[in-house]
Amino acid sequence: MTIKIENTLTANDALPTILYNNLFAQGTLAASTEAAGYPKENAITENTIKFWKPTALPATISVDLGSAKSVDSFSIVAHDCGAKGNTILLQSSPDNSTWTTRCTVVPTDNTTILGLFTSVSARYWRLSISGGTAPNIGVVMMTARFNMPAGVKPPYLPIWLSHQYELLTANTLGGQFMGNRILRKAGKTNIALVALERGFVESNLVAFREHFNSGKAFVFASSPSNFTKDAGYVWRTESSLISPVFDNSGNWMSTSMEVYCYGE
Repeated sequence: MTIKIENTLTANDALPTILYNNLFAQGTLAASTEAAGYPKENAITENTIKFWKPTALPATISVDLGSAKSVDSFSIVAHDCGAKGNTILLQSSPDNSTWTTRCTVVPTDNTTILGLFTSVSARYWRLSISGGTAPNIGVVMMTARFNMPAGVKPPYLPIWLSHQYELLTANTLGGQFMGNRILRKAGKTNIALVALERGFVESNLVAFREHFNSGKAFVFASSPSNFTKDAGYVWRTESSLISPVFDNSGNWMSTSMEVYCYGE
């Protein structure tokens, strides 16, 4: 995974970080170019098997939010920017003319990109891609990040180590090994959160709880400044719900999230 923290570290950079309220999907979307069969709209769905692909670089995908909105994070999922040798800039503008770079990422592989930076309020935002050759972009997210107030309880299986493999095995009756074929590779982990104050659950958690319980995808990083490989694109398993329960005093509540992880 590629985690880039721009500017000075803050306390929030060590906390569980979630990107889910995608502002790229909440305004008027535009792209500098798009290849046939690879429209810009593909980049703002949750789907990781459809892509936006520009026809030439440098290329941009931008959004007019209608009014200024605060942003401090972005992510790119299901891409090949590392293999294509790209440089990625997230930029903002007050007038759709003068652009300021808020975060720069030069990925070295094709895993999920997470960029964090000091919060900026602007109406116009764009992702600018330059260098190398035109990439495929599956999901682009940009938002004001949501932080849990405390960490993840051990034992915890990190997202980047959570891959599970379903194999078609080939063994002879005599016990000889003839090779295996991978039928499916996917990740799965359980995120148990340190107890949350009741007030946080009753107010701050409400919108994300609805997003999670509705089966929508999001980006999760357990502690971006400490665990710099642990970020990924996840969604709930069939049996998982965020259903906080009271402890003995009633002032604190416990919950967990079992998630599938995008296979990368």
